[in-house]
Amino acid sequence: MRRADNAIAEKKYLTAEKELRKVLVDAPEMKNAKLEMVIAAYYNLDIPTLAATIKGMKDVSFEKNSNFNTAQDLIAEADNFFPSDSLYMLLKKYPNPENYQDQFRSYVVLHPDEPYAVTMYVNIFSEKESPAWSDSMIHKILDKNPAYMKGIMDAILIARMQHHYDSALNYCRDLLALNAECSFAVAAQSRVYLAKGDFPEGIELAKKACAIDSTDGFSQASLALGYHLNHQTEERDRLIASKSSDSTMSYYMDYVKEVMSGKEKFN
Repeated sequence: MRRADNAIAEKKYLTAEKELRKVLVDAPEMKNAKLEMVIAAYYNLDIPTLAATIKGMKDVSFEKNSNFNTAQDLIAEADNFFPSDSLYMLLKKYPNPENYQDQFRSYVVLHPDEPYAVTMYVNIFSEKESPAWSDSMIHKILDKNPAYMKGIMDAILIARMQHHYDSALNYCRDLLALNAECSFAVAAQSRVYLAKGDFPEGIELAKKACAIDSTDGFSQASLALGYHLNHQTEERDRLIASKSSDSTMSYYMDYVKEVMSGKEKFN
């Protein structure tokens, strides 16, 4: 438990979650471990673990301390990781929102204060929507909640697409200030440097992101993208081949393949 405590204090939430899993196997009712798991899962955006931990805490009384207060605040914030009832009804009506952009956009315009809806829309339609409009919607969310991690992630993408590289890197640093082991933030830094044409730095950052979390598809795809842009075709093809059987990686690697084929332009 001490290793988990230290990791939480250092905002190394991937390490914390790994240590807490071990603790909760041996002591499944340890209350402080449950509180820390809420904190770690929240900042790792591990929504299934977060939801399961919160569910397991129902009807359990906790002594009020700093971890309790933090966990309570994050449980309240976690509502922003799930669709509202009205968005749920829209998604039920249109199970594939990619085919119903106009309906989804109208919903977001009417509900600009729903973080889940706004970030979901921007994620799906970032390439079809005006970057300036997406930027405006995301900043309405971040103005109210500067620590909303999914909003910061989208802000990085939008800033990079607009070639606002310094701004994108600042957002990456904001994520790392929230979670020192956020592999997405480091991989996003990698993609900013790749977009700037600094391929060696982009590759090194992608390797760093992969070292933080080797299971993160975005990081692995960032490295493959770096190899491609730097004309390291053997390394690129070897990496893609090594991940081809991993279904969790396929979505990210498909984007790299489309860049390779010319169907997508990376910027």
